[in-house]
Amino acid sequence: MISAFLSYWNYGRRFCGIEYYSPSNDTSRISVLTAIKKNNEFEVEETFEANKVLKCARKLKKNQHAFLCITSSQVLLKETTTTGTDAKVVSSAFPNVELNDFYYEILHSSEGSIVGLCRKKMVHQIISSFEEQNIRIIGFSLGFFSLQNLLGIIKEQEVRLPSFILHTNGREIISFDRAGQGNENTNFNIGDTTINYKFLLPLASLFNYQSGNVYYTSNYITKNLELKKEHHQKVFFRKGLASAVILLLVMLLINYLFFSTYYSELQQLSRKHEIEISQKLAYDEKYKEVLEKEKIVENILNNSNSQSSLYLNRLILTIPGSVLFDQLNYQPLQKQIKENEPIIIEKNIILLGGESTDEEEFSLWIKDLEDVTWIEEVKVSDYGYSSAGTSKFLLILKLIEDEAVY
Repeated sequence: MISAFLSYWNYGRRFCGIEYYSPSNDTSRISVLTAIKKNNEFEVEETFEANKVLKCARKLKKNQHAFLCITSSQVLLKETTTTGTDAKVVSSAFPNVELNDFYYEILHSSEGSIVGLCRKKMVHQIISSFEEQNIRIIGFSLGFFSLQNLLGIIKEQEVRLPSFILHTNGREIISFDRAGQGNENTNFNIGDTTINYKFLLPLASLFNYQSGNVYYTSNYITKNLELKKEHHQKVFFRKGLASAVILLLVMLLINYLFFSTYYSELQQLSRKHEIEISQKLAYDEKYKEVLEKEKIVENILNNSNSQSSLYLNRLILTIPGSVLFDQLNYQPLQKQIKENEPIIIEKNIILLGGESTDEEEFSLWIKDLEDVTWIEEVKVSDYGYSSAGTSKFLLILKLIEDEAVY
Protein backbone atom coordinates (compact mmCIF):
# COMPACT_ATOMS: atom_id res chain seq x y z
CA MET A 1 0.00 0.00 0.00
CA ILE A 2 2.77 2.44 0.97
CA SER A 3 4.90 1.55 -2.06
CA ALA A 4 1.89 2.01 -4.36
CA PHE A 5 1.19 5.39 -2.81
CA LEU A 6 4.83 6.50 -3.15
CA SER A 7 4.89 5.33 -6.76
CA TYR A 8 1.72 7.28 -7.54
CA TRP A 9 3.01 10.34 -5.65
CA ASN A 10 6.36 10.36 -7.50
CA TYR A 11 5.26 9.24 -10.97
CA GLY A 12 1.49 9.38 -11.19
CA ARG A 13 -0.19 6.85 -13.49
CA ARG A 14 1.63 7.68 -16.73
CA PHE A 15 5.11 6.19 -17.35
CA CYS A 16 7.38 6.86 -20.30
CA GLY A 17 10.29 5.07 -21.99
CA ILE A 18 12.51 6.74 -24.58
CA GLU A 19 15.16 5.36 -26.94
CA TYR A 20 17.61 7.97 -28.19
CA TYR A 21 19.61 7.06 -31.31
CA SER A 22 21.93 9.48 -33.11
CA PRO A 23 24.19 8.15 -35.86
CA SER A 24 25.84 11.58 -36.04
CA ASN A 25 25.65 14.99 -34.36
CA ASP A 26 23.32 16.27 -37.08
CA THR A 27 20.63 13.57 -37.09
CA SER A 28 18.76 11.70 -34.40
CA ARG A 29 15.85 9.31 -33.95
CA ILE A 30 13.75 9.27 -30.82
CA SER A 31 11.27 6.47 -30.12
CA VAL A 32 8.76 7.18 -27.33
CA LEU A 33 6.29 4.90 -25.58
CA THR A 34 3.90 5.97 -22.81
CA ALA A 35 1.96 3.54 -20.66
CA ILE A 36 -0.64 3.69 -17.89
CA LYS A 37 0.02 1.59 -14.82
CA LYS A 38 -3.03 -0.35 -13.67
CA ASN A 39 -2.93 -3.06 -11.01
CA ASN A 40 0.89 -3.15 -11.22
CA GLU A 41 0.76 -3.77 -14.97
CA PHE A 42 1.67 -1.44 -17.81
CA GLU A 43 -0.99 -0.73 -20.42
CA VAL A 44 0.48 0.88 -23.54
CA GLU A 45 -1.11 4.25 -24.16
CA GLU A 46 0.78 5.84 -27.07
CA THR A 47 3.83 5.33 -29.28
CA PHE A 48 5.45 7.87 -31.62
CA GLU A 49 8.76 8.85 -33.18
CA ALA A 50 10.47 12.23 -33.48
CA ASN A 51 13.72 13.47 -34.98
CA LYS A 52 14.25 16.22 -32.40
CA VAL A 53 13.89 16.50 -28.65
CA LEU A 54 11.74 19.62 -29.09
CA LYS A 55 9.20 17.75 -31.25
CA CYS A 56 9.20 14.92 -28.75
CA ALA A 57 8.46 17.36 -25.89
CA ARG A 58 5.53 18.88 -27.78
CA LYS A 59 3.76 15.50 -27.79
CA LEU A 60 4.37 14.81 -24.13
CA LYS A 61 2.82 16.51 -21.15
CA LYS A 62 4.86 19.15 -19.38
CA ASN A 63 7.21 17.74 -16.72
CA GLN A 64 6.72 14.20 -18.03
CA HIS A 65 9.25 11.83 -16.48
CA ALA A 66 10.95 9.14 -18.56
CA PHE A 67 13.62 6.45 -18.51
CA LEU A 68 16.16 6.93 -21.29
CA CYS A 69 17.94 4.27 -23.34
CA ILE A 70 20.89 5.68 -25.30
CA THR A 71 21.75 3.66 -28.42
CA SER A 72 23.47 6.42 -30.39
CA SER A 73 26.73 5.92 -32.28
CA GLN A 74 28.56 7.46 -29.31
CA VAL A 75 27.80 4.31 -27.31
CA LEU A 76 30.48 1.70 -27.99
CA LEU A 77 29.46 -1.94 -27.60
CA LYS A 78 31.80 -4.93 -27.51
CA GLU A 79 31.61 -8.58 -26.53
CA THR A 80 34.15 -10.23 -24.23
CA THR A 81 34.58 -13.59 -22.52
CA THR A 82 36.70 -12.17 -19.71
CA THR A 83 35.38 -12.63 -16.20
CA GLY A 84 36.24 -10.91 -12.96
CA THR A 85 35.72 -7.38 -11.67
CA ASP A 86 33.95 -4.74 -13.69
CA ALA A 87 37.20 -2.87 -14.26
CA LYS A 88 38.85 -6.03 -15.57
CA VAL A 89 35.95 -6.82 -17.92
CA VAL A 90 35.84 -3.24 -19.28
CA SER A 91 39.64 -3.15 -19.76
CA SER A 92 39.54 -6.40 -21.70
CA ALA A 93 36.94 -4.93 -24.07
CA PHE A 94 38.40 -1.42 -24.23
CA PRO A 95 42.06 -1.40 -23.21
CA ASN A 96 43.69 1.78 -21.85
CA VAL A 97 40.28 3.49 -21.23
CA GLU A 98 40.21 6.08 -18.44
CA LEU A 99 37.10 4.95 -16.58
CA ASN A 100 36.72 8.29 -14.77
CA ASP A 101 35.76 9.87 -18.12
CA PHE A 102 33.30 7.17 -19.19
CA TYR A 103 30.09 5.52 -18.11
CA TYR A 104 30.12 1.77 -18.66
CA GLU A 105 27.50 -0.94 -18.49
CA ILE A 106 28.12 -4.69 -18.51
CA LEU A 107 25.50 -7.25 -19.49
CA HIS A 108 26.46 -10.65 -18.09
CA SER A 109 25.41 -13.94 -19.63
CA SER A 110 26.35 -17.58 -19.30
CA GLU A 111 28.62 -17.28 -22.35
CA GLY A 112 30.38 -14.01 -21.56
CA SER A 113 29.66 -10.31 -21.28
CA ILE A 114 28.70 -7.38 -23.48
CA VAL A 115 30.20 -4.04 -22.48
CA GLY A 116 28.67 -0.67 -23.35
CA LEU A 117 30.80 2.47 -23.05
CA CYS A 118 30.02 6.19 -23.52
CA ARG A 119 31.67 9.44 -22.46
CA LYS A 120 30.10 11.02 -19.40
CA LYS A 121 30.10 14.39 -21.12
CA MET A 122 28.02 13.03 -24.01
CA VAL A 123 25.49 11.35 -21.67
CA HIS A 124 25.11 14.57 -19.66
CA GLN A 125 24.53 16.57 -22.84
CA ILE A 126 21.81 14.17 -24.03
CA ILE A 127 20.08 14.24 -20.63
CA SER A 128 20.31 18.05 -20.52
CA SER A 129 18.70 18.32 -23.97
CA PHE A 130 15.62 16.52 -22.57
CA GLU A 131 15.63 18.42 -19.28
CA GLU A 132 15.67 21.74 -21.15
CA GLN A 133 12.36 20.72 -22.78
CA ASN A 134 10.79 19.79 -19.40
CA ILE A 135 11.19 16.04 -19.88
CA ARG A 136 12.43 14.73 -16.53
CA ILE A 137 14.93 11.88 -17.03
CA ILE A 138 14.82 9.67 -13.94
CA GLY A 139 17.52 7.25 -15.16
CA PHE A 140 19.35 6.02 -18.25
CA SER A 141 20.83 2.87 -19.73
CA LEU A 142 23.49 2.39 -22.41
CA GLY A 143 22.71 0.30 -25.46
CA PHE A 144 20.03 -2.35 -25.66
CA PHE A 145 20.63 -3.99 -22.26
CA SER A 146 17.18 -3.03 -20.87
CA LEU A 147 15.62 -5.47 -23.33
CA GLN A 148 16.76 -8.26 -21.00
CA ASN A 149 13.64 -7.34 -18.92
CA LEU A 150 11.34 -8.61 -21.73
CA LEU A 151 13.11 -11.80 -22.83
CA GLY A 152 11.07 -13.93 -20.47
CA ILE A 153 7.93 -12.68 -22.25
CA ILE A 154 9.15 -12.55 -25.87
CA LYS A 155 10.99 -15.91 -25.84
CA GLU A 156 12.47 -15.31 -29.29
CA GLN A 157 15.87 -16.62 -30.39
CA GLU A 158 16.43 -13.54 -32.50
CA VAL A 159 15.07 -10.11 -31.67
CA ARG A 160 15.16 -7.33 -34.23
CA LEU A 161 15.69 -3.72 -33.08
CA PRO A 162 16.07 -0.63 -35.29
CA SER A 163 19.90 -0.70 -34.97
CA PHE A 164 20.65 -4.20 -33.71
CA ILE A 165 19.84 -7.84 -34.11
CA LEU A 166 20.03 -9.61 -30.75
CA HIS A 167 20.74 -13.32 -30.44
CA THR A 168 19.29 -14.99 -27.34
CA ASN A 169 18.78 -18.39 -25.79
CA GLY A 170 15.27 -17.41 -24.71
CA ARG A 171 16.48 -16.21 -21.34
CA GLU A 172 19.65 -14.19 -22.01
CA ILE A 173 21.15 -11.97 -24.70
CA ILE A 174 24.15 -13.92 -25.93
CA SER A 175 25.43 -11.72 -28.74
CA PHE A 176 24.43 -8.97 -31.12
CA ASP A 177 24.96 -7.66 -34.62
CA ARG A 178 24.59 -4.12 -35.82
CA ALA A 179 21.99 -3.76 -38.53
CA GLY A 180 20.26 -1.11 -40.55
CA GLN A 181 16.58 -0.23 -40.54
CA GLY A 182 14.44 -3.36 -40.55
CA ASN A 183 10.97 -4.16 -41.83
CA GLU A 184 8.50 -1.54 -40.59
CA ASN A 185 5.88 -4.25 -40.02
CA THR A 186 8.01 -6.27 -37.62
CA ASN A 187 5.88 -6.64 -34.48
CA PHE A 188 6.04 -8.57 -31.22
CA ASN A 189 3.19 -9.80 -29.05
CA ILE A 190 3.65 -8.76 -25.45
CA GLY A 191 0.76 -10.35 -23.59
CA ASP A 192 -2.40 -8.99 -25.24
CA THR A 193 -0.54 -6.06 -26.83
CA THR A 194 1.20 -5.93 -30.19
CA ILE A 195 4.33 -3.77 -30.17
CA ASN A 196 6.31 -2.62 -33.19
CA TYR A 197 9.99 -3.50 -32.97
CA LYS A 198 10.91 0.23 -32.82
CA PHE A 199 9.28 0.52 -29.37
CA LEU A 200 10.51 -2.70 -27.75
CA LEU A 201 13.39 -0.95 -25.99
CA PRO A 202 11.24 1.97 -24.65
CA LEU A 203 8.75 -0.62 -23.33
CA ALA A 204 11.52 -2.65 -21.66
CA SER A 205 12.93 0.50 -20.05
CA LEU A 206 9.71 0.99 -18.04
CA PHE A 207 10.77 -1.86 -15.74
CA ASN A 208 13.79 0.21 -14.68
CA TYR A 209 11.49 2.66 -12.86
CA GLN A 210 11.19 0.53 -9.77
CA SER A 211 14.62 -0.94 -9.06
CA GLY A 212 18.02 -1.62 -10.47
CA ASN A 213 18.41 -4.51 -12.89
CA VAL A 214 20.06 -7.72 -11.76
CA TYR A 215 21.19 -8.62 -15.29
CA TYR A 216 23.82 -5.93 -15.71
CA THR A 217 26.20 -3.79 -13.68
CA SER A 218 27.44 -0.24 -14.25
CA ASN A 219 29.31 2.68 -12.74
CA TYR A 220 26.42 5.11 -13.07
CA ILE A 221 24.13 3.69 -10.42
CA THR A 222 24.88 6.73 -8.25
CA LYS A 223 24.04 9.04 -11.18
CA ASN A 224 20.69 7.34 -11.70
CA LEU A 225 19.95 7.63 -7.99
CA GLU A 226 20.75 11.34 -8.19
CA LEU A 227 18.40 11.75 -11.17
CA LYS A 228 15.60 9.96 -9.30
CA LYS A 229 16.22 11.96 -6.16
CA GLU A 230 16.20 15.22 -8.09
CA HIS A 231 12.92 14.25 -9.74
CA HIS A 232 11.38 13.26 -6.38
CA GLN A 233 12.45 16.57 -4.86
CA LYS A 234 10.88 18.53 -7.71
CA VAL A 235 7.68 16.48 -7.42
CA PHE A 236 7.62 16.97 -3.66
CA PHE A 237 8.15 20.70 -4.03
CA ARG A 238 5.52 21.06 -6.78
CA LYS A 239 2.88 18.74 -5.30
CA GLY A 240 3.78 19.64 -1.71
CA LEU A 241 3.40 23.32 -2.46
CA ALA A 242 0.11 22.72 -4.28
CA SER A 243 -1.13 20.50 -1.43
CA ALA A 244 -0.07 23.09 1.13
CA VAL A 245 -1.89 25.83 -0.77
CA ILE A 246 -5.01 23.66 -1.10
CA LEU A 247 -4.82 22.70 2.58
CA LEU A 248 -4.38 26.35 3.51
CA LEU A 249 -7.36 27.35 1.37
CA VAL A 250 -9.48 24.56 2.87
CA MET A 251 -8.46 25.63 6.38
CA LEU A 252 -9.22 29.25 5.53
CA LEU A 253 -12.58 28.21 4.09
CA ILE A 254 -13.41 26.14 7.19
CA ASN A 255 -12.21 28.97 9.40
CA TYR A 256 -14.29 31.44 7.39
CA LEU A 257 -17.39 29.27 7.68
CA PHE A 258 -16.92 28.81 11.42
CA PHE A 259 -16.01 32.47 11.85
CA SER A 260 -19.02 33.61 9.84
CA THR A 261 -21.32 31.36 11.87
CA TYR A 262 -19.94 32.38 15.23
CA TYR A 263 -19.58 36.01 14.17
CA SER A 264 -23.24 36.06 13.12
CA GLU A 265 -24.23 34.52 16.45
CA LEU A 266 -21.98 36.99 18.25
CA GLN A 267 -23.62 39.90 16.41
CA GLN A 268 -27.06 38.62 17.35
CA LEU A 269 -26.02 38.21 20.97
CA SER A 270 -24.38 41.65 20.94
CA ARG A 271 -27.52 43.26 19.53
CA LYS A 272 -29.63 41.37 22.07
CA HIS A 273 -27.27 42.44 24.85
CA GLU A 274 -27.37 46.06 23.70
CA ILE A 275 -31.18 45.97 23.63
CA GLU A 276 -31.25 44.44 27.10
CA ILE A 277 -28.84 47.09 28.40
CA SER A 278 -30.90 49.83 26.76
CA GLN A 279 -34.10 48.40 28.21
CA LYS A 280 -32.49 48.06 31.63
CA LEU A 281 -31.26 51.67 31.52
CA ALA A 282 -34.73 52.83 30.49
CA TYR A 283 -36.26 50.67 33.21
CA ASP A 284 -33.84 52.01 35.81
CA GLU A 285 -34.59 55.57 34.72
CA LYS A 286 -38.35 55.00 34.89
CA TYR A 287 -38.00 53.19 38.19
CA LYS A 288 -35.99 56.10 39.56
CA GLU A 289 -38.66 58.55 38.41
CA VAL A 290 -41.38 56.39 39.96
CA LEU A 291 -39.49 56.23 43.24
CA GLU A 292 -39.06 60.00 43.26
CA LYS A 293 -42.75 60.51 42.54
CA GLU A 294 -43.73 57.96 45.14
CA LYS A 295 -41.53 59.76 47.61
CA ILE A 296 -43.13 63.08 46.73
CA VAL A 297 -46.61 61.62 46.95
CA GLU A 298 -45.76 59.89 50.19
CA ASN A 299 -44.42 63.12 51.66
CA ILE A 300 -47.50 64.96 50.48
CA LEU A 301 -49.78 62.32 51.89
CA ASN A 302 -47.91 62.09 55.15
CA ASN A 303 -47.81 65.84 55.49
CA SER A 304 -51.42 66.23 54.39
CA ASN A 305 -52.64 63.54 56.73
CA SER A 306 -50.85 64.97 59.73
CA GLN A 307 -51.70 68.60 58.96
CA SER A 308 -55.25 67.88 57.84
CA SER A 309 -55.94 66.03 61.09
CA LEU A 310 -54.60 68.97 63.06
CA TYR A 311 -56.63 71.51 61.08
CA LEU A 312 -59.72 69.31 61.28
CA ASN A 313 -59.42 69.17 65.06
CA ARG A 314 -59.10 72.92 65.28
CA LEU A 315 -61.94 73.58 62.85
CA ILE A 316 -64.28 71.21 64.71
CA LEU A 317 -63.89 73.38 67.78
CA THR A 318 -65.36 76.31 65.82
CA ILE A 319 -68.09 74.48 63.96
CA PRO A 320 -71.72 75.32 64.98
CA GLY A 321 -74.28 72.61 65.39
CA SER A 322 -76.05 73.50 62.14
CA VAL A 323 -72.94 72.76 59.99
CA LEU A 324 -71.89 69.31 58.88
CA PHE A 325 -68.57 68.58 57.07
CA ASP A 326 -68.37 66.08 54.19
CA GLN A 327 -65.08 67.26 52.66
CA LEU A 328 -61.67 68.34 53.95
CA ASN A 329 -58.88 68.57 51.38
CA TYR A 330 -55.56 69.91 52.56
CA GLN A 331 -53.22 71.30 49.83
CA PRO A 332 -55.29 69.97 46.92
CA LEU A 333 -53.81 69.16 43.47
CA GLN A 334 -54.06 71.88 40.88
CA LYS A 335 -54.69 69.24 38.16
CA GLN A 336 -54.82 65.51 37.76
CA ILE A 337 -51.56 63.55 37.88
CA LYS A 338 -50.36 62.69 34.35
CA GLU A 339 -47.36 60.71 33.08
CA ASN A 340 -44.20 62.73 32.44
CA GLU A 341 -45.75 65.84 34.01
CA PRO A 342 -44.87 67.37 37.39
CA ILE A 343 -47.27 67.08 40.36
CA ILE A 344 -48.44 70.59 41.34
CA ILE A 345 -50.28 71.24 44.60
CA GLU A 346 -51.87 74.36 46.04
CA LYS A 347 -49.83 75.02 49.13
CA ASN A 348 -51.41 76.39 52.33
CA ILE A 349 -54.94 75.85 51.00
CA ILE A 350 -57.77 73.88 52.61
CA LEU A 351 -60.92 73.02 50.77
CA LEU A 352 -63.73 72.66 53.26
CA GLY A 353 -67.14 71.46 52.14
CA GLY A 354 -70.38 70.33 53.72
CA GLU A 355 -74.02 71.29 54.53
CA SER A 356 -75.60 74.03 56.65
CA THR A 357 -79.14 74.18 58.04
CA ASP A 358 -78.94 77.70 59.51
CA GLU A 359 -77.86 80.50 57.20
CA GLU A 360 -77.41 83.10 59.98
CA GLU A 361 -75.37 80.76 62.13
CA PHE A 362 -73.29 79.84 59.03
CA SER A 363 -72.48 83.52 58.45
CA LEU A 364 -71.36 83.99 62.05
CA TRP A 365 -69.17 80.92 61.73
CA ILE A 366 -67.50 82.42 58.62
CA LYS A 367 -66.70 85.55 60.67
CA ASP A 368 -65.23 83.39 63.43
CA LEU A 369 -63.00 81.65 60.89
CA GLU A 370 -61.74 84.98 59.60
CA ASP A 371 -60.58 85.79 63.12
CA VAL A 372 -58.50 82.62 63.43
CA THR A 373 -54.84 83.64 63.63
CA TRP A 374 -53.46 80.95 61.29
CA ILE A 375 -56.13 81.60 58.58
CA GLU A 376 -55.21 84.41 56.23
CA GLU A 377 -58.36 84.44 54.11
CA VAL A 378 -61.74 82.72 54.00
CA LYS A 379 -63.42 82.52 50.61
CA VAL A 380 -66.85 81.08 49.92
CA SER A 381 -66.33 79.24 46.62
CA ASP A 382 -69.80 77.73 46.44
CA TYR A 383 -73.02 78.15 48.37
CA GLY A 384 -76.48 77.04 47.36
CA TYR A 385 -79.66 75.29 48.45
CA SER A 386 -79.70 71.56 48.02
CA SER A 387 -83.06 70.86 49.69
CA ALA A 388 -85.64 72.56 51.91
CA GLY A 389 -83.81 74.23 54.80
CA THR A 390 -80.39 72.84 53.77
CA SER A 391 -77.59 74.55 51.84
CA LYS A 392 -74.42 73.09 50.29
CA PHE A 393 -71.20 75.07 50.70
CA LEU A 394 -67.52 74.94 49.72
CA LEU A 395 -65.00 77.15 51.50
CA ILE A 396 -61.43 77.94 50.45
CA LEU A 397 -59.27 78.62 53.49
CA LYS A 398 -55.93 80.24 52.76
CA LEU A 399 -53.50 79.60 55.58
CA ILE A 400 -50.73 81.84 56.79
CA GLU A 401 -47.42 80.17 55.83
CA ASP A 402 -45.35 78.86 58.76
CA GLU A 403 -47.95 80.05 61.24
CA ALA A 404 -48.30 77.81 64.28
CA VAL A 405 -51.67 76.21 64.85
CA TYR A 406 -53.13 76.55 68.33
